[in-house]
Amino acid sequence: MKTAHQILREHDIQVTAQRAAVLGAILAHGGHPTAEEIASALPDVSRGTVYNTLNRLVEAGLLTSRLLREGRLVYDTNTEPHHHFVDLDTGEILDIPWAALEVRGLEG
Repeated sequence: MKTAHQILREHDIQVTAQRAAVLGAILAHGGHPTAEEIASALPDVSRGTVYNTLNRLVEAGLLTSRLLREGRLVYDTNTEPHHHFVDLDTGEILDIPWAALEVRGLEG
């Protein structure tokens, strides 16, 4: 598995300890973290740096951001087209492959 430093270099993003820490925290999370969850995991990195880094990673195509619930923007390392299933009771977010769902009844 590639390190955060390697991934940043491959995408022509200047490597800093803070950027590597943010990307590393996202990769370690393994789900759909919010910026606040990442910031909480990195108390030595300013919130501004976390938000700026997340925006830069989205711009570079390393992450996608989605507003899946009112007021909850999450970040996703799965940049391939896919759907999300949100368990409203637990808040858990699951990736569903794009081809696994078929939409019907939109005609007319």
